[in-house]
Amino acid sequence: MKSSNSRSRAARGYSLVEVLVAIGILSLAIGAASRLSMNMALQEEGNMRKSVAVNYGENVARLWQLGMDDPSTVLLLPDGVTHTLTVAASAIALPEGASAEGSLQKATVQISYTTADGTAAGPISFDVLRLPAGHR
Repeated sequence: MKSSNSRSRAARGYSLVEVLVAIGILSLAIGAASRLSMNMALQEEGNMRKSVAVNYGENVARLWQLGMDDPSTVLLLPDGVTHTLTVAASAIALPEGASAEGSLQKATVQISYTTADGTAAGPISFDVLRLPAGHR
């Protein structure tokens, strides 16, 4: 009887090794989850900075299309966002049958921004067309 009683007492709890293994597995899972969370936060910050930079670039392009030759005087760019507006030397001729007189003007907008860790990213560039002054 004594042997059956000692077996039931031993089966009641966990050994120290089992507890340490369980704690190790839990700590690895918590560490992996925290790294994933930090990477997602950095990715979100980078995407936000890029979308703000593109938004300001589109605003520069729209103001230029409306006739402002230096749109940077109106926009207050956030820290870390820079832009350049390069107007093409030659104008683009309109297709035949178009009612606008004159020719289209072409400009290139380049946007640069800083990432979450402070390094420069970009440039993102896109072309913009503008109607002649009488047709805006």
